[in-house]
Amino acid sequence: MGPLSAVAVAVGFFLWGLVTGGWATISPKVLGVIFIIIAVLVLIDAFWARSGPRWSTWRNGQRQPAA
Repeated sequence: MGPLSAVAVAVGFFLWGLVTGGWATISPKVLGVIFIIIAVLVLIDAFWARSGPRWSTWRNGQRQPAA
């Protein structure tokens, strides 16, 4: 998990805690949209971020050795 994922999950848990603790009133629809955005950020950070060098190496025909 990268730093973006950690921040996104922390914000999600913080908002969830505020809602379930009764300190904030957020409609279920808005909370659902927020969690969908968090899920997209986590997936982007997990699978796409920092993959540029690997992609350019693959396109240029230079295969990286298997680790």
